[in-house]
Amino acid sequence: MNVTFKCHHPKHEAGFMQYAIEMGIVGIKGYRTVGGFRASLYNGLPIESVEHLVRAMKQYENQQQLKAVDKNKIAIL
Repeated sequence: MNVTFKCHHPKHEAGFMQYAIEMGIVGIKGYRTVGGFRASLYNGLPIESVEHLVRAMKQYENQQQLKAVDKNKIAIL
């Protein structure tokens, strides 16, 4: 399964992509025609990998002092 997401503001996408790479998260660049990000979550992927992506998203949100639109969501979504 692929999970697609975008930054709330497109201006943050390049910064998040670089941050993800620094955190060891690779291969999440979205489709050329759609943009954003795409995380492939297949059966063999450990839950820790998903948790690492979510943690990185939250850390980036905090570093950039972004505000979530919905308190149940991460701001960059």
